[in-house]
Amino acid sequence: MLSKNPNSVSLSLAIAASLSMSCVLAGDDTKATRGPTVEVTARRESTAIDATLAAVRVIDRAEIERRQAGDLMELLRTEAGVDITRSGGVGSATTLFLRGSNSNHTLFLVDGVRVSSANSGLYDLAHLPLANVERIEIVRGPRAAYWGSDAIGGVVQIFTRKVEGYAGRVTAGKYGRLGVDASFGGQGERGEMSLTVGQEQAEGFSATNANAYGFNPDKDGYENNHARLNIASSIGEQMLRFAAQGTQAEVDFDQGVTEAENASAVLSIEGAIADRWTHRLDLGHSREDLDTPAFYAAYEARRNTLDWHHQFAWNDATTLSGGVNYARERGAELETFGNSEVFGASRHNSALYAGVARRAGVHDFEFTGRYDDSSVFGGEATFQAAWGWQVADATRLRASFGQGFRAPSLNELFSPGFGGLFAGNPNLQPEQSDSLELGLRHDFNADHRIEASAYRTRIDDLISFSGGDNYQAINIARADIDGIELEYNGRIGAFSLVANATVQDAENRDTGLDLLRRPGQKGTLRVDYTLAGGASFGAEVFGSGTRQDFDGTLPGYGLVHLVGSLPFGERWRVGLRVENLFDRDYEVLSGYNTPGRGAYLTLAYGE
Repeated sequence: MLSKNPNSVSLSLAIAASLSMSCVLAGDDTKATRGPTVEVTARRESTAIDATLAAVRVIDRAEIERRQAGDLMELLRTEAGVDITRSGGVGSATTLFLRGSNSNHTLFLVDGVRVSSANSGLYDLAHLPLANVERIEIVRGPRAAYWGSDAIGGVVQIFTRKVEGYAGRVTAGKYGRLGVDASFGGQGERGEMSLTVGQEQAEGFSATNANAYGFNPDKDGYENNHARLNIASSIGEQMLRFAAQGTQAEVDFDQGVTEAENASAVLSIEGAIADRWTHRLDLGHSREDLDTPAFYAAYEARRNTLDWHHQFAWNDATTLSGGVNYARERGAELETFGNSEVFGASRHNSALYAGVARRAGVHDFEFTGRYDDSSVFGGEATFQAAWGWQVADATRLRASFGQGFRAPSLNELFSPGFGGLFAGNPNLQPEQSDSLELGLRHDFNADHRIEASAYRTRIDDLISFSGGDNYQAINIARADIDGIELEYNGRIGAFSLVANATVQDAENRDTGLDLLRRPGQKGTLRVDYTLAGGASFGAEVFGSGTRQDFDGTLPGYGLVHLVGSLPFGERWRVGLRVENLFDRDYEVLSGYNTPGRGAYLTLAYGE
């Protein structure tokens, strides 16, 4: 139990606060008044968050500014159902586990474009700066019937910023961290444009410790240059949009400097085709160039996509939707020295999907089916069904069943491995999942809301490596994941409170052991106080339980962060964030260090 672990006191407090607050408020029978409508795209189309039959969390720009997180890891790891690992300091490889599934079981989209590597199947969160982010939507639970491959644990969609006028910021703090970015945007009668450029750098600290292979106690620094462009223009009844973002990063590591270049772009046109009939056509591109001296290899990955989504309002109660998808991927591994190709491969995938959403009195229903046809593994059909029941004005129940799958990455299919070890297998089949979920939301009044979700996910044909002479990739492993998520949002006068707790059991069915790098319990408590003039102060308590890694069990830990923000002048703001206030020493990956106590100061204009 966590209570037996002295490093997990913060987690216990966060969970207790969440549960006790809900018990206190349960006696308030005030009729609920819904908060402002937030639009989400969990169904591939804009839907009010209160009408979504899924566990959805939206982090908007105002919250990003209020929390002053240094990067996506610090912003996301406190969310219910989310676990994140990082191999060192800022800029080091950063991966996300959603609802206990593998790190390649979450679909990442930037402005609707798939951005995970076609080679590895992973998306590294380290290099996308928060300066480029307007909003993040986290949809927990399988969404393959809507989005196709990878969405076993869920979907994380990131929307880039659109700025009006001039804006900029400078951030400086411990470990030689310095970030500078500048933005400009404008609107005309028929369109708008927004541009951001910036740089981040850090002297860093030693990414590894004495428990790591090839330990070198030197500082491992980081540098990131980035840019983002958004353009929109109306053409008759249609809206034409273009969004592009790119990063160029260098990450110091014990075995050398890793160079990473990532970019994505999308050209979209959307609007009405006829009465009650709308559409959106997206032409997307994503790419990754990764040079890793630690593995004596360089990787190139390219993906081109076409998505054409349609929505038809049959009547006020029934909506039909569907569309087509096409994706072509190319990946290659090159020798670091000589640039000769170790392997190169390509594939393509075509898909059709259709769904219906209907409201019948106090009940809501969704049914969606999809068929993917891959040039490598053939056909794959997935299905999703959801039901919502507005039990009372303040209470809503939901239930859902969803299937998921993950197509093997190009490395898993075709890589020759390292001297034949860990080689790919062109006969691999997709990983499969079935998930059941029950959810409850209750508004005690206009200021207090609690949500709860319970889920069970069964995954088959997990890709692993055989124990023979060559450790070739094969479909062998199986897993069961059970979990409960609790979330509370409230306001008491000038105080706002957010609390969440996650309890999960992620087990390898073949061995009976816990899946690696996923804690059984975690929780967060955030308190913010806002003054009349706009100044705000807050504290964030985060706790994580024990987790298994390759070298054994990592102990649980608790962290406390402080934030403060003070506006001045017409458009200026100064912010301060103190991370790891009590200077806790902890690990999220065995053999890798984490940052100690540090302060970070931000001066921003126009945001």
